[in-house]
Amino acid sequence: MTAGCVVIQPGLDQAQASGQATCGFWYAVQAYEAFDFGYTGPLNGVMGPNSWKGVQRYLNALGSGPAVAVDGVPGPNTYRAIQRMTNSRDGSPKVTVDGVFGPRTISAWAWVLQRETRG
Repeated sequence: MTAGCVVIQPGLDQAQASGQATCGFWYAVQAYEAFDFGYTGPLNGVMGPNSWKGVQRYLNALGSGPAVAVDGVPGPNTYRAIQRMTNSRDGSPKVTVDGVFGPRTISAWAWVLQRETRG
């Protein structure tokens, strides 16, 4: 059995409201990366190197700012790219591009994921 989050929900709504990266939030990130950006790992809400590589490939595909290393290790450059991406979406909550993965960045990313995964 693969280790992962036992409870998938609450997810994006809670992450947007609380600024906390819940298990459901990470599950949604993985599902989004699997759908469009080649992530083939488990959808379990646990962000490991392969999950982060999917995020980094997605950010590089957008081309909005300097490329980030696809190394599976999140850090200030990956977080800045996430912040630039969220700020580029019309109507999204704007965040300071400071490389800190805090509550405002999590809330803004949840907002973007909610809108981009509606179908």
